Amino acid sequence: MSQVAQPHEVTLLVGAGILLTFTAGVLNISTFLGPEKKLISHMSGTTVKMGAFFGEGDAKNGCENLAIMACFFAGALLAGFLTSKPEWKSLYTCALAMAAVGVLQVVVAALTDNEQAVAGFYIGAFACGLQNAMLTTITGFMRTTHVTGTVTDIGLLTSSPTRWVVSPDADYLT
Repeated sequence: MSQVAQPHEVTLLVGAGILLTFTAGVLNISTFLGPEKKLISHMSGTTVKMGAFFGEGDAKNGCENLAIMACFFAGALLAGFLTSKPEWKSLYTCALAMAAVGVLQVVVAALTDNEQAVAGFYIGAFACGLQNAMLTTITGFMRTTHVTGTVTDIGLLTSSPTRWVVSPDADYLT
């Protein structure tokens, strides 16, 4: 049996989505303002750059973008593990993961201001993959590391909040 989210729950999720999208943007801009000018919170651009670099014969930058994608994937993989058991799929688990993302964001900001910027890209991509996958798994829909997904989710939520249905084990909303 499914639950229908109450308007205050939808408001809470929209607010959390906006806040987490903002923090992913801060992480993304901190890597972009570094000497390498890398964007790490969404993989579409990274994939395009990787293909362009490999196509131009620039294996170093192509592999760097491939590694960024692999780190994002590793973060998503960790989120999948952290929520693999029903009792682990909770707001508490999500909050712990988001606290870890916050710590990683501080590390990335520190690394992108010096010669170790590349390590910051990998850590940042990992943090974004973890954040995005945790929220998608816990809520069943919310993606927060790319604005397109967040704007889509907010549009769907606000257009019909009383019809928004969550999974039967959605005790994280009560």
